[in-house]
Amino acid sequence: PRLLGVDLIHHGGESGALSAQMKPRFEWYLKKAKPGILVLIAGGNDARQMVDTKKIEQNLREVIQLAQKNKIPVILGGMKIFTNFGADYTGRFEKLYKNLSQSKQVTLIPFVLEGVAADKRFNQADGFHPNPAGHKIIAETLLPYLRELFETDLIQLEQIIWSRSEERRVG
Repeated sequence: PRLLGVDLIHHGGESGALSAQMKPRFEWYLKKAKPGILVLIAGGNDARQMVDTKKIEQNLREVIQLAQKNKIPVILGGMKIFTNFGADYTGRFEKLYKNLSQSKQVTLIPFVLEGVAADKRFNQADGFHPNPAGHKIIAETLLPYLRELFETDLIQLEQIIWSRSEERRVG
């Protein structure tokens, strides 16, 4: 998505990716450039396969630790799953995001797909992954967290992003 004519997010995921694939992918991106922010939204595909929530949490923790080691602020996008996975699994899955945000001291968006999930207008044919209209809502959901993270207004945020992109071109 773009805001004020500036690319805010480089989408590093792919449809169907699992949390175990996030750390190697992020390591690869770090070889190319240092992002100004990591917005980590992952785990939904794991839940669809009922991957152990402890494993999902560990995978996400490793990505967060790598970002923190590189002094990259993290915004963690919390996820929810359909109740047909059972109350126990659903509860453990939803708690893992809060646990991670508290233990790693990162910003948490409680439910990043608020207003998008389960709404056919905002999802692809699979009913699970957001379409472009859904991504716009997600970007709007993310914006207040970006503001809070930088404790600044949009003009200063644009300057920070522009500065980072210039650093990448020069370096």
